[in-house]
Amino acid sequence: MNIGDAPLSTQGKSVNGRRVNQYILEKVVGKGSFAEVWLGRDSTNDKLVAIKKISKERLKNNATLIRMLSTEVSVMKKIKHRNIMHLEDFLETPSNYYLILEYLKDGDLEGIIKKTKLGYIDEPTAVFYLKQIANGFQELRNFKVFHRDIKLANLFLDNNRLVIGDFGFAKSGVDQTSTILGTPLTMAPEILFANSGNVKYCSKADIWSIGVVFYQ
Repeated sequence: MNIGDAPLSTQGKSVNGRRVNQYILEKVVGKGSFAEVWLGRDSTNDKLVAIKKISKERLKNNATLIRMLSTEVSVMKKIKHRNIMHLEDFLETPSNYYLILEYLKDGDLEGIIKKTKLGYIDEPTAVFYLKQIANGFQELRNFKVFHRDIKLANLFLDNNRLVIGDFGFAKSGVDQTSTILGTPLTMAPEILFANSGNVKYCSKADIWSIGVVFYQ
């Protein structure tokens, strides 16, 4: 099965579960309900990468999750922008899907803020990051993509470059939708009150989430 809106998947050969094609999985750096994120290395050029490993068994017979993965792959494949996480490669083995992503060494903004003494960053720095979020948001709008889960944990940094990542809840190719998805703390009211289709919302719902992120 190919994931995404174009043939992207290539068959990967796994070696002892710690290598897929030229990519070496070095250590787990994050875990979710359906995926693990590994720090990896491209053996062809020694470049560090992030590898999102998704178990096929956990997606089995769940059309919604498969559709969400397809959208995530499609969005990150087609958008190439300095403030949007880009999919560098996609591999499929009999047991797993592997999303090969750029490695952003400074981690997510939530973790960075937690490490500060005061629990927040100064206003000039916040504005500096806000401008980059706005640039990424505009690019998403250009491609008719709703992120629907913009939050500190989904904003990543690498040498002061901010990157919007994690498109698992994204919606692409439509002007409006009505699905209730996201993180309640940063979710726009129009999504909270969508009520299974009775209220529709557009990509501007992401602006509310951006405002919450800036306040945080």
